[in-house]
Amino acid sequence: MHNQTDGLSRPQSWLSIGLSVVASAALTWLVAWCWPQAPLGVLMANTFLTSSIITKEAMRILVNNLVFARTINRTYDKRFSQDGAKNGDTIRVRKPPRYLGRSGAAMQPEAVKETFVNVKMDEEFGVDLEISNYDLTLSVDNFSDKCLKPGVARIANYIDQKCMQKAAQSIPYAVGTPGTTPAALLTFGLAGVKLDDNAAPQDGMRYMTITSLMQATIVDAAKGLFQASAEIAAQYRKGKMGTFGGFEWQMDQNVFTHTVGPLGGTPLVNGAGQTGASLITDGWTAAAANRLKKGDRFTIVNVNHVNPASYQSTGQVQQFLVTADVSSDGAGAAPIPISPPNV
Repeated sequence: MHNQTDGLSRPQSWLSIGLSVVASAALTWLVAWCWPQAPLGVLMANTFLTSSIITKEAMRILVNNLVFARTINRTYDKRFSQDGAKNGDTIRVRKPPRYLGRSGAAMQPEAVKETFVNVKMDEEFGVDLEISNYDLTLSVDNFSDKCLKPGVARIANYIDQKCMQKAAQSIPYAVGTPGTTPAALLTFGLAGVKLDDNAAPQDGMRYMTITSLMQATIVDAAKGLFQASAEIAAQYRKGKMGTFGGFEWQMDQNVFTHTVGPLGGTPLVNGAGQTGASLITDGWTAAAANRLKKGDRFTIVNVNHVNPASYQSTGQVQQFLVTADVSSDGAGAAPIPISPPNV
């Protein structure tokens, strides 16, 4: 039955095949006799999950796991992949022009000056899985629980984390005391003031994303205040703020924590009348060392914030954001890249 030079390997192989044939024949007999309606000797084919099914299920899980990122405007998503007009990894989003207007009947033409911001898809992140054919024959629900949910949850957390970091390092306005968990509604109300002073619409799309500790603290602080009974009941049952104070509240464990730069010295603006996105300063500790971190904020005496719609001073000092790490030279001088530009 076998070649002597093959040793014992060939009979073992044949035995395996033989067992497979016997098992298949037995299964065919079982199907034929237990389910007479099935044609004799015909086995049902395996049903495999396709990449399309897996992708759709993964996206469903991803959307349900996002918190902060789910509230971001996605109007321009399709611009990155439209057929015949792909824009690469960067698109320009135009900002609406703003005008001063005129008083009286005499015409005073104004130039149309459009500005824009770049939206760049500059990061890729994924979770790669090894799956077997057995995994692919599971139902969508079982496959989702076993394989997809843990991986997609990691992706969702990463997306939220990076989005909140970019927001914290891109928006110049902040309220509260660094390192202190807000314990009064006034702090969150002042956040709404910042939005109003920058002409943000009151359109029901204002969100307050906070940490779990901030949520527990503010729910306790608001428990005795007047509001709708349904909202109070929801706060009691779920420990969440819900809709309150002009915001939709949501908890996210990925709220970015910023660490302020080491600072040092008594910094001053070096030269009056400076404009643009860089500010020349001196007075830092006279040593070449890091002074400011990207995301730090500072104010300048007598430089006030101006409402972009009314062009009137809000009476509040303008907050400036440091857009890159800053180091001083040996004499204690340092140019600081800032946002918004000083005008």
